[in-house]
Amino acid sequence: MYLTQDEQEQYAQILFDTKGLADEALKNTLENTFGTLKGYELYKVTSDTKAFILFSALSWDKNKQTGENISHIAGDNITSILIAMIGLVGWEAFMATILVDTGLKSVGIDLGTISEKAYNNGISASKISDIETNNFKKLPSDAKKAMTEQGIYPGGPKWNSFIMDQVKRQNQTSSTTQRINARINFIGLDELSESGTRDLRDLTILNDFSIYKLEGYSSVDSYYKFTILFVSDYDLVIEDIVDLECCVRVRDEINSLNKKEIYGRVFKIKEYSVVGSKRVYEVVLVSPLHYLSLNKRYEIYMDKSVKDIISIILGRYKALLGIDLVLKVDNLKYPIRHYTTQYAQSDYEFIKMLCEEEGLVLLSDYSSNNPYGLVLCELNEHAVSCEGIEASFFASKKFALSNYSEDFYDYLKPSVDMQTTHGKNLEFDTYKDNSNTKQLRHDLQYEILRDRLELYDGSNAKDLKRYNEIDAQRGYSSSIKVDGVSYELSMRDGISVVLNDTKLLQEKEVIILSVEYQGFFPNALDEYKEDDKDKTQYFVQFSSIVKDHIYRPYKTITKPRISSVQTAIVSKGDNNTKDSANEIDVNHLGEIRVIMHFDYNRPTSCYIPLSNIYSGDNYGARFLPRVNSEVIVSYINGDIDRPIIIGSLHNGENKIPYPLPQTKTQSYIKTQTTPQYQDKEGYNEILFEDKPNNEQLNLRAQKDHNVLVLNNSNETIQNNKTKFVQNNEKNTIKGNQSTHIHKNKSETINIASALTIGAGYQVSVGAGKNESVGGSSTEQVGILKHVIVGDKYTIGVGKSSITMYSNGNIIIQGEDIPIIGAEHIQVIAPRVYIDKGRSKSFENTSSFCLKCMLANSVQGISL
Repeated sequence: MYLTQDEQEQYAQILFDTKGLADEALKNTLENTFGTLKGYELYKVTSDTKAFILFSALSWDKNKQTGENISHIAGDNITSILIAMIGLVGWEAFMATILVDTGLKSVGIDLGTISEKAYNNGISASKISDIETNNFKKLPSDAKKAMTEQGIYPGGPKWNSFIMDQVKRQNQTSSTTQRINARINFIGLDELSESGTRDLRDLTILNDFSIYKLEGYSSVDSYYKFTILFVSDYDLVIEDIVDLECCVRVRDEINSLNKKEIYGRVFKIKEYSVVGSKRVYEVVLVSPLHYLSLNKRYEIYMDKSVKDIISIILGRYKALLGIDLVLKVDNLKYPIRHYTTQYAQSDYEFIKMLCEEEGLVLLSDYSSNNPYGLVLCELNEHAVSCEGIEASFFASKKFALSNYSEDFYDYLKPSVDMQTTHGKNLEFDTYKDNSNTKQLRHDLQYEILRDRLELYDGSNAKDLKRYNEIDAQRGYSSSIKVDGVSYELSMRDGISVVLNDTKLLQEKEVIILSVEYQGFFPNALDEYKEDDKDKTQYFVQFSSIVKDHIYRPYKTITKPRISSVQTAIVSKGDNNTKDSANEIDVNHLGEIRVIMHFDYNRPTSCYIPLSNIYSGDNYGARFLPRVNSEVIVSYINGDIDRPIIIGSLHNGENKIPYPLPQTKTQSYIKTQTTPQYQDKEGYNEILFEDKPNNEQLNLRAQKDHNVLVLNNSNETIQNNKTKFVQNNEKNTIKGNQSTHIHKNKSETINIASALTIGAGYQVSVGAGKNESVGGSSTEQVGILKHVIVGDKYTIGVGKSSITMYSNGNIIIQGEDIPIIGAEHIQVIAPRVYIDKGRSKSFENTSSFCLKCMLANSVQGISL
């Protein structure tokens, strides 16, 4: 029979309440409370050993002050009550009731041990009172004044309470005498046995094993891990136990309220040894977070804050590992991250890296009903406050640089100076710097050029300042440490607690950062005989910071950096790139989106910068990769979160335009019409052919070709030039045009040619000029026309002609030559000759009369 803590409390209460009743009444009360069987056994223990008489004699009314002291020391704890009472009646009374020890052991109370403790501590109050009185006298005047105002001074109204507080702390834990019991059981092993998959005997009864040795570590910066040796009376099938959940329960049998429970998973189990008839096994118990450290993943998170990213990752393991996450972070303090990459990191490593960057911790949520609950928070704001813990502790201080100067180059605002500094004069109320340390802290500086920032409250500069403060606080927090040893089971990481050193009589309020656990329980082996040097012991070594010092986790995870290049596929916002091939997706900065090969989810990245062969203020070159093209991605300073596209390449689907090696002498720039025509290939191209004796430069425009020359344009062709215009050609020259042809010029116009000259027109021909008109030729001169011929000028139409000579002779020939004047015809010459032989219209045997001839034909001609 073994009483639980609650049952012990009920048992003690009944003893006090029934001190005046007969044995039969006590028996009935115990049986009604604990059941017939257990109640009768308790009655026999109480009655047979006369323990009831002992308890009845210790009336609370016997000594009011003593009663108050006992109540103050013990509270509601049954073990402390027994200690106080045995101490009160003295060692002789204890010896008179030595038989009680045997009976009480059966219900989980070792009277001998607790009585020895009470005896050893019997004079603690007077000793502590003397020590505290001397300490009070040595206090500085301001400290004395503060305590006096609270009534805490020798002889003051609260002095006795103050002394009894010290006694209580001393009685709660003993570093020399311990009664620690540690057991382990495996959750789900019973169900496994009942399913019939393994012959594990009746593990419903057997699934509770004594622990022989326990070692472990837990920290606010990492998951916990314990190595445990436990003892079994039977062989266990280790493959059925690995990865099961398990629970370790460690309890102080002297103070049953002082206990610890550790839940985790069996990451490893090992057949350790055999001692007599016992089997010893070693298990490695881990937090579920340990499993998150075993994988390796690649994933891009876009437009997510750190808390969002961590929530997404841990949410994937809620069903598998039972992990719950509570967010206790200020949303406004942690901006949305445009682009965050998990690259070849385990989920745990990635989460830890994010926490370190942002100054956050991932704590076990001790307030949750789920033993695997976690809290994402800033440690100082959300460390769980606990009652004081007795411990031996020592502080240490070292110089740690906290003066951080940080800068950031914003390529969107390259002229803006963002440099900021923090931590030159960083200091807290405790463990202040001396003058030398202050000078070092002020003058020594750590410079950081940040690769990336986000918009925090609309500003990159504010985000830079936020990180600058976090880094300065991180540097300072490593300078002060409070390390120590404690024997209390309640010590754990992530708590805010007042440490009480009863040896040095000092207190310190700290936040526990890490704890190393050591437990040795030799009585787990019946074959082992405990000696003085190998007694049961449990203790922890811890590291902490002073509570008023801001804690930021140290950076232990190095962010992945890529010193080489990768390739990616251009996208327009979805995973289906083939259906959108050759389309263009770009933002106002000339950035494009891609799909990284390393991310199995194949999300489209955010818009990332695109390098060019030439860039400047309103000038440069630009070639935008098309959707479904493969591009080469590099990373600025190797930062995985700062990709930049530096080139492109063909692949098995996006083939080169012209076959190789047949066209190996050709170099070209070939684009494609987008969207592409359905019936033909549209493209522009500049092609260079470098084959010997066939060198070429080819320019192809799918539609229009425009050339703008703001000054001169010179063209030299050392051989022939051929020009072919499929439709029309129009040339406009605002100034002059000069054409010099050294040899011949041949011009053929199949239909018509029109020449319009606004002013003068001059044609100079060095030798002959021939003009042939197949049809008709019309010439219209608005005012004057002058034709100057050096020797002879002939106009011939069929049988008619007019010939003019340089000597002035003019010959008009023709069959009929009418001269018609609408008004008159006037011929003026010294002499006029008419050859009758050639005249057919006018014949006269006498002398020719031109006047008569004209009079007969035309009126109004004057001679």
